[in-house]
Order: sequence, then C-alpha cells, then structure tokens
Amino acid sequence: MSEEMPEVARQHLIAILVLAIILVTIAAPNLPAIIAGNFTQPEATIGAEGEAMFIATLVSGNAHDYDVRIEATLYVAPDQKEDLELIPVVEFKGVSKRMDVMTGTGTAEFFTIPAGQKRDGRVFTALFRSSIPPIMTEPAEQSVKSFLLGQEYALSGRYKAGLFDIGTRNTLSDVFDLSPECKAKFIVECKNAIKFTPYLKSCSPEETDSEKLAECTGTVELCGGGVVVKPHRLDCDIQKADEVSVSVSDGTNWEIKETVKLHIYRRGECTEERPVDKWKSFCGSDALLRNRVFEAPLQ
Repeated sequence: MSEEMPEVARQHLIAILVLAIILVTIAAPNLPAIIAGNFTQPEATIGAEGEAMFIATLVSGNAHDYDVRIEATLYVAPDQKEDLELIPVVEFKGVSKRMDVMTGTGTAEFFTIPAGQKRDGRVFTALFRSSIPPIMTEPAEQSVKSFLLGQEYALSGRYKAGLFDIGTRNTLSDVFDLSPECKAKFIVECKNAIKFTPYLKSCSPEETDSEKLAECTGTVELCGGGVVVKPHRLDCDIQKADEVSVSVSDGTNWEIKETVKLHIYRRGECTEERPVDKWKSFCGSDALLRNRVFEAPLQ
C-alpha cells in the first residue's frame, strides 16, 4: 500500500491550514480587546421599558430611510455611586446607529443619570438608511418572494419569516468542500416560538428528485401549523435569496410587529475611540443595557 497521502486528503489538509492561518491573522491583533469586551462585566446595569415607532421612506431601489423613535423609562440600581454619562444605540434593519437624545432645547449625543437616581425618562431618535425594507404583509397561503439578508415577511397574519443567513461556508463540512454551493438559512417566528430551517441549497421549481428536494426544502412546524420554504435561486455575492417558494398551513393569528433593539453604553474611552458598529465586540464592559427588544407596529 502506498504511503503517499491521497490527493483529496492533501487538499483538505491544505484548506484547514490556510483557514487556521487566516483566522489567527484576523483575530490575533484584536483578541485581548475582544475577550475583554465580551467577558468583562459592567459595574452598573440598567433596565428599560417603553415603546418604539418608526417611519420608513423608500428612496430608490431597495434603499429606505428610517426615522426611529424610542420612548423609554430607564431604571438604575439604587446603590449607583457615581453619575452615569450614557449613549443610546439602536439596532434595526441591519444597522447599528448612535441615537440622539431629545432635550428641552434640541438634541444631545449623550445624557446623564445622576448618582442615586433610580429612574429616568428619555426620548431617543435616529435617522439612517438601510437596504432592508420594512416587513411586508403577504396574505396568500402560497407565494414566491425575494429575500435580502435580514428581510422579513408577515405571512397570513400567523407567521413572520426572514432570511437569517446566506453564504458558502456555513457548516463544518463546507470548510472541506473545495467548491461549496451557496446555501441559505431562514428564520420563522409565530406568536410564542422561533425556529430555523437548516441551511438549504437552491433547486428548480420543477425539481422532482427526492434527494435534491430534501436539500432545498425547509419545513418548520410551530404554533399548531407550519411554514415550508424552498429557495429556487440563491446569490451569495449580493446576499439574496431570490424566487423563494413559501407556503403556510394552519397556525395561530397574532399581531406581527417589527423588532427594534436598544443598547445603552457608558460614555468613555472605548466608545469614543471606536465606531459604533465595533462597540459590541470591544466595549462590553461599558454596555449597561444590551439587546432590549421593543416592538414597533408595522408601517
């Protein structure tokens, strides 16, 4: 028996080594900051309740201008010993945006909660542009739609479905594939549950082969019904799932809303030196409120 390594095995080994080198190269310079940001606990924490609303205006093509407003009541631990200078950040439609703080005379970039104050009412606003449109309502039981990454649809008043992820390197097996196919993963939400499809390949609407259909069909059962998703065309270059067949059966009616997330960071060296889209990775010790979800009525 030959002791030489088979060509396929050699290619796989080379792919693993190259991937490892790339990951180390990317992560090494930032690893201490990433670890500190993600695992250092803040000295103070904040709670929040309130409501969110938005206005979306179509600009051109898929571009929408969003005007987001959050009216929040904030709660601080009663033993807070120092003034807190805070910055609100909204996460919506794939965008993280620093919010303006409404004041009696205009707006400010941050606000202060004095030491010992347990409660504070604030209004935050933000204007930004995103390629992801507002949730679209689809009353039909069966339809064909196009999904951008992060885009969602309201289906028959019973389910909310969106494109959660799309790419060619989604699973461990894809790492060893020298020519991986584009695959997409969809998220489906109902009144009281959230589930995901597996990563799906695309297939023709006329496909009849059972093995190929299994690779391109995602069936999600929840809330007394289900949603079947079948992408017919995927484009990883522009992160789009085109011509996706979606069918709905049974389920429970509910008031579908948009999800708006609010984060609040302590104003300091980390937040002042980095752009807001880096704060999650690097400024964890300054995050006093993370991922507070507000539901906004559909437009």
